[in-house]
Amino acid sequence: MNLDKKGLNKLLREVFSEQYEIEKFLKTKAKEKGVETGYHIIYSGKDSGEQSVLTTKPLGENLQDAKAGLESWLASNPTPFNEMTAKQRRYFRIKAALEFLCATYPKCFIPHRSHEKIRAFAIGLGKTLFEAVKDRLPEGMVLEDIKNAMRVYCNFYKYNIAKSKVGNPRINLEGEVVSEVTEEEVELFLRSRKKEGKVVQKKVPVVVVSKNSNLMKSGDVMPNNQSARIEVQSLKITLPLKSEQVPRDILPEVGTPGTTKMKLFWDVVLVGQAEEVYRVGFSVKNYRKCLNTLAQHDAEGRECIVLLQGKLVSGGVIEDGGLSVQVKKARD
Repeated sequence: MNLDKKGLNKLLREVFSEQYEIEKFLKTKAKEKGVETGYHIIYSGKDSGEQSVLTTKPLGENLQDAKAGLESWLASNPTPFNEMTAKQRRYFRIKAALEFLCATYPKCFIPHRSHEKIRAFAIGLGKTLFEAVKDRLPEGMVLEDIKNAMRVYCNFYKYNIAKSKVGNPRINLEGEVVSEVTEEEVELFLRSRKKEGKVVQKKVPVVVVSKNSNLMKSGDVMPNNQSARIEVQSLKITLPLKSEQVPRDILPEVGTPGTTKMKLFWDVVLVGQAEEVYRVGFSVKNYRKCLNTLAQHDAEGRECIVLLQGKLVSGGVIEDGGLSVQVKKARD
């Protein structure tokens, strides 16, 4: 959806008729209608053509807030043409609340599909947040929506990674680092996952790879070279590893309940002048297949390499990780 008034009206008319419209009220018009300045929903009657303002509070002062406010309003108001189920209403309310949080505290709440690094919240941040927003909520949004949005955000895959590693930063609403994730907190988190019936990995192994120190600087070859900035969302990588570098002790036993949705993680450490750590996750099925293939080739005396493939994104994460085995060709 385009983030402009036309885009907001398009979203509104997916549910309501063309008699409903989004309008921005500046000071003069807002005073005339007896409402606050900002984006409002208005209704034009068929016969009289007179406009009625349906929102007592503005959806938002800017387009981002107005979009979140509109989604919340749609979820909390009966729709004349397309009745929503309770599940649909909850989805829209949580989505609107998440967008409101991302717009209000952009350094703390990162959109789910963004490639920015998600960081763990400071202990007690929820209480601070609820107190801060209780009088700032858009039309139709209630504090319970914010609480539900917080629960959803804290179950994001990237957020779980952020709070499952000792030493990761914890931030406040302004995005400032106030503490770090402790070993006790990680143990408590893993214990809670077990209580939920989710299989968790007890230890994340470290896989060390080396930088190529023989690379020449481009300036050594082209003293007058120029560079251009190219922005991408991810980089596809293929990293060859020796068979013995693949950890064997993190794979759960065959038949262990809950492993179908489980992820196995590595911390890939790129050593050099300054170490860089990248976390990558694999499905249990892929990991087991890799180890079984290695065992089979090893029994037959073949030498193999393991290829780690995935997408490198910002925040020290390799997404869509996978392992495959290739047999080395014998030299003549």
